[in-house]
Amino acid sequence: MPKLSSSTLRKKILLAVAGILFLALAVGGFFYYQQHAYEKELAEIEANKLENKIIKARLYREKNPLDNHYVKLTSNHYNRIQVNVNDGKFRTFVTAEIVLKVQNSSTASNLKNMLPVIEHKANTLLSSIPAQDLRSAVGRNAFTQQVLLFANDLLDPELTTLYKNQFNTIPTNAGDDKSETDSLPFEITTEDLPIQAVLFEAFVINR
Repeated sequence: MPKLSSSTLRKKILLAVAGILFLALAVGGFFYYQQHAYEKELAEIEANKLENKIIKARLYREKNPLDNHYVKLTSNHYNRIQVNVNDGKFRTFVTAEIVLKVQNSSTASNLKNMLPVIEHKANTLLSSIPAQDLRSAVGRNAFTQQVLLFANDLLDPELTTLYKNQFNTIPTNAGDDKSETDSLPFEITTEDLPIQAVLFEAFVINR
């Protein structure tokens, strides 16, 4: 077996060391990437937790109190709903211009595709309420509350269900799992919902 020169031997040693270093860097880089991806996934899961989403939205509203967004409910040219309502022997109709106050610009964008469904629900509800009830603030508030819950149920059914459960006075069975609100340090308010309010720009009852 021929004897290697010192320079050739040094080259082979350097190549072997370089190979080992490259392999070590590659393995280290792989594990670093895996750890980084894992930590990123954990951070996303943490950020998407209900409590953290609500807190983040509240902090944003606190810092940006004037950043309000509104979407007109009606899609027709006149921006109004007009329906016949039961008023005894009289023929009565209601004209309403309705605006939805939404949490942010993202909600406003997502809402646009759902407006026809919400508008249909508002029309149906409004025509089912007697004129006598609609003449009172209580009756009109009951109508807006139903539209509010219906619309929020379309956008975020989980959060809306938790919000409604806060007002459920029927006790649950001892063996039932606790809802997520049991572990929340605060109550969910309408300000936490995607659609925060259903507002009348105009409301007229005519015979």
